[in-house]
Amino acid sequence: MLSINSLFPPVNKWEWKQIINPNFFSWTVDKTPLSGYKSIIWLWITYFSVIAIIKLYMRNKKPFNMNKFTSFNNKVFIAWSIILTVLSGYNLFDKLSKFNIIEIYCEHETTTKGLWPYITYLYYLNKIYQLTGSIILTFKKKSLRHYHIWRHIYAIPLIYSWLNNRMNYSTLAVFVNSFVHSFLYIYSWKISVDVDKAPFYKKKIIFFQSLHLLLSFAICIPHVFF
Repeated sequence: MLSINSLFPPVNKWEWKQIINPNFFSWTVDKTPLSGYKSIIWLWITYFSVIAIIKLYMRNKKPFNMNKFTSFNNKVFIAWSIILTVLSGYNLFDKLSKFNIIEIYCEHETTTKGLWPYITYLYYLNKIYQLTGSIILTFKKKSLRHYHIWRHIYAIPLIYSWLNNRMNYSTLAVFVNSFVHSFLYIYSWKISVDVDKAPFYKKKIIFFQSLHLLLSFAICIPHVFF
């Protein structure tokens, strides 16, 4: 018989120490916090429900001044991206010294625990936290384009699949994405405090967006061969 509890993630089974200590980290469905398909489903339900509720609440209200929240959020994103860049960069070079190119792109029996999946897990949590960006825009009554609403919510199940399928190359993807996003969030922070210079900063950021696109494509090329 179907019970109510079976519809929700088994929060009581989550091992919270895995979040703060990589030595305890081992990606295990329903034991690692926010793992399991139910967690993904409820993240989507919660996210879209919150957006809808805020839109309904703000319908007859003036936009909130969210500048301080935006600035704080961007600083968190910058710090998180830089930390992930450093950690994934270190782990990537360490991995390159131990594995050949085939092993980098294929499963390895030790890839469900240790530093590299922990870094990918932090990246997974980072993408979940980045959903707050759309929530802030909703309070500001900004138009939420498809890109704003969907870009991070799409990424969550993708990164979940990296962890679930023990994909070694995900550290490389984390490095590329976090490196580029460090500059993208610096750009977002700069225009949030000095909107007059937005055109100047935008010209500079186009380079990093192009770099991100090229590197993301390059990462996929080895899949043709392995």
